[in-house]
Amino acid sequence: MFAFSNSSRVNPPPGRGHSRTSASTSNSGRQRANSGVARVGGRGHVRPSRSQVINQRASDILQELDSSDVTEDSVLFHGLIYAGFSPKRQQNVKRRQLLLDRFTSHYGPVPGAVTALHLELIEKFGDKFSFKYLMMTLHWFKCYQTEHCMSGMWKHGEEFCRNKVREIANNIRSLYSDKIRLDPTHFDRDEVHWLSVDTVNYITQEFRGSPSTEWYDPKSNSSGLKYEFALPIRHDFCVWKRGPSKPSRHDKTIFCGAANKDTPKEQWDRSALYFQLPKGKKAIADSAYEGIADKVTVKRDGQDREVWDFIDRAQNRQEAYHGRLDAYAILRHRFRHGSSTEKKMELHNLCVEALMVVLHFDLHHRPLWEI
Repeated sequence: MFAFSNSSRVNPPPGRGHSRTSASTSNSGRQRANSGVARVGGRGHVRPSRSQVINQRASDILQELDSSDVTEDSVLFHGLIYAGFSPKRQQNVKRRQLLLDRFTSHYGPVPGAVTALHLELIEKFGDKFSFKYLMMTLHWFKCYQTEHCMSGMWKHGEEFCRNKVREIANNIRSLYSDKIRLDPTHFDRDEVHWLSVDTVNYITQEFRGSPSTEWYDPKSNSSGLKYEFALPIRHDFCVWKRGPSKPSRHDKTIFCGAANKDTPKEQWDRSALYFQLPKGKKAIADSAYEGIADKVTVKRDGQDREVWDFIDRAQNRQEAYHGRLDAYAILRHRFRHGSSTEKKMELHNLCVEALMVVLHFDLHHRPLWEI
């Protein structure tokens, strides 16, 4: 009889079954490596990689933001997460001003202004009003990315991003009539010069549905739209906007509500700013408004130096407000939306009025200078 010791046992030769097992093990290892997970305890369980943990934590934090959590610090923190700055990167920043600069570079207004805006929108539209989509819309205003770029950053399809930012822009614009209004109670009884006024041209794509030289903007040598803005001399907010108009219209005709310079006064539009100023009250403007001294004060020879300095400060402050609007790429760059003339003007006006509301909140935190 034969007896075999353990040391004399022969391992089976490598066969088809053995090679299959090795290949399966190797493939599963590669799959785990590619998926970014690792085995735990050798039992086939998996754990997420470090990057997945960080991303999941950021996602969980964003889901927790509700109406009771809307504070300046939480808005800053969550807004920067959407912009790509992880909690760890934010914690490593020693200067708060750097975080604020990053926030305003992506969204425009400071966190305090976004907080006040978001709370007012929650009050009007309910607790379900989305913080994420508000930030997506502000980012669209500020950076004016294409839908393809927005789709990657905000993890939604192009059509969803397009429809959602227009929806939220309309929600913001719903506050326009309450925030942007010419209220006589804002002014002192003895105050003569109430406002500063001027127009701004914004470039757009060509109006191919109604081609005309009237859309030509000589300032930019391009097609565009013109708006009239008016600011109180003693307050840090805008109270008036008229437009959009064709760039070929003169500033004075917009102010008076005239179709052109030859239109008789009896045919002027009574909704124009000229008729909204009470008798004896005036606006300050540049020389384009020469000839309507009963409503507008401009520089003239013979005026005191103090008067000239006062007019200069008012006009510079007006330009500073225009600069705040121009800081948003959707107005600074060529506007590309709208398949027809009417739709293009409607969408551009939507963006202007929504941004005026955003700027109204921002001016409470970053006011213009006093005159």
